[in-house]
Amino acid sequence: MLKIPRLRQPNSVTCLPTCVRAVLAHHGRHVSEEEALEMCGTRSAGTVADLAVQGLTDSGIDFAFRQFSGLQELDELVRGDEPVIAFLWHPSGTAHAVVVCDIGSETITVMDPAIGDYLELPIDHFETAWCDLQNEGMVIGIAQD
Repeated sequence: MLKIPRLRQPNSVTCLPTCVRAVLAHHGRHVSEEEALEMCGTRSAGTVADLAVQGLTDSGIDFAFRQFSGLQELDELVRGDEPVIAFLWHPSGTAHAVVVCDIGSETITVMDPAIGDYLELPIDHFETAWCDLQNEGMVIGIAQD
């Protein structure tokens, strides 16, 4: 299992910058909460994917925001020490970002910034919530200097 730093999001609209911050720390680049919010273009209403893409690009972060083919692709990345930020449809009616840390035969372990800890989700629950957002996610590589 990938040991992604367990970070808790400061409020209900900062899951993506918190995940970005955790993945960057996993890769050895530590940024403050404020820097992550700025990189992702987060405002009081939340984070817009297009603004996050532009902000990460402007910050020199090597990343890919895309649609994944399925769990097998996520598993290959995670086993290769590449954490994936997955976008899940939350029961509250909003998108929620989590970092995939491990994929087992029946569960997926994520670092959920809403609780600031690891959470095991049944695979079928993860897939349903992920598919509702077209299997979208983000892979962040080593930050470029």
